[in-house]
Amino acid sequence: MVIGLSFVSVMVLTFVSTYFLLEGPNPILERIQKIRKGVRRNRQPSVETAEEEKKRRLTVESVLKSLSGIAPKSSTEIGLTQKRLFQAGFHSEKAITYYYGTKGAFSLIFPLAMLFLTFVMTGEVRAVHIALSIVSAFFGFLLPSFLLNIYIARRKDEIRAALPDVVDLLIICVEAGLGLSRAIMKIGEEIKILHPEISKEFNLMGAEMRSGLPRHQALRNFVARTGVDDASGLATMLIQTDKFGTSVAHSLRVYSESMRTMRRQRTEEAIAKVTIKLMIPMAIFILPVLFIVIGGPVVVQLVREFLPSGGTGGPRIITE
Repeated sequence: MVIGLSFVSVMVLTFVSTYFLLEGPNPILERIQKIRKGVRRNRQPSVETAEEEKKRRLTVESVLKSLSGIAPKSSTEIGLTQKRLFQAGFHSEKAITYYYGTKGAFSLIFPLAMLFLTFVMTGEVRAVHIALSIVSAFFGFLLPSFLLNIYIARRKDEIRAALPDVVDLLIICVEAGLGLSRAIMKIGEEIKILHPEISKEFNLMGAEMRSGLPRHQALRNFVARTGVDDASGLATMLIQTDKFGTSVAHSLRVYSESMRTMRRQRTEEAIAKVTIKLMIPMAIFILPVLFIVIGGPVVVQLVREFLPSGGTGGPRIITE
């Protein structure tokens, strides 16, 4: 009975996990959700709703600001954290306060929750439970950094995938007669729905140029906020083109070809890594079952032949 329930549980868990891992996002539904979010943002909220949201936001800000002092931080660490927050897409001035406040809140919530659960389950608090709460506090302190790294990697992948389309649009805009600054602002408006992350960066870069910041500095800020190698190559090419007065459209076409080659090489590299990655699930799930199927009957036969207790009354003598 226990073996049967265990087998059913493992099968259900395997099916559910495989479904959620293999079920990719539906691009049509994602686009509909983005359009709905844009429509909701354009709606004017009522005065009462705006007041409630403002009070709630101020309360959360005050709590996180008070908890942000728990996390040790130096000026160097603050600078690196601010850069990572920019690369994750958090451009607000209060993002770093939220980040350290979340680390402090998790450092308090996780150990308290661990102590509460252990007390409810066992009815007492032992030294082992206190040690587990300390470990959970350490885990809660590191969890925001881990989540931030996930956000950074995901955003870099989105920007890296969108750059070839952006370069093609830049070529079209420049060849149509637009200047580089105006082309950047135009592209930021056009790709808002298809590539929202790089649209934000282009809009911010265009705003910096409109405010009087030199073009090369705005491009360098764009590279620092994204942290993508392809964006660094694009910015370097545009800076050198602007410096030496060469044709922007021709330089963009050359860079577009090299970018497509790099994208094809990345695809081939990812395909080549698939066979290596498949070895781990094969070694864990497929090979043990295969060994059991092949060697199981042999082991059973050997037990019956050489162990008296495993057979039916002792070893058998095979006669023809």
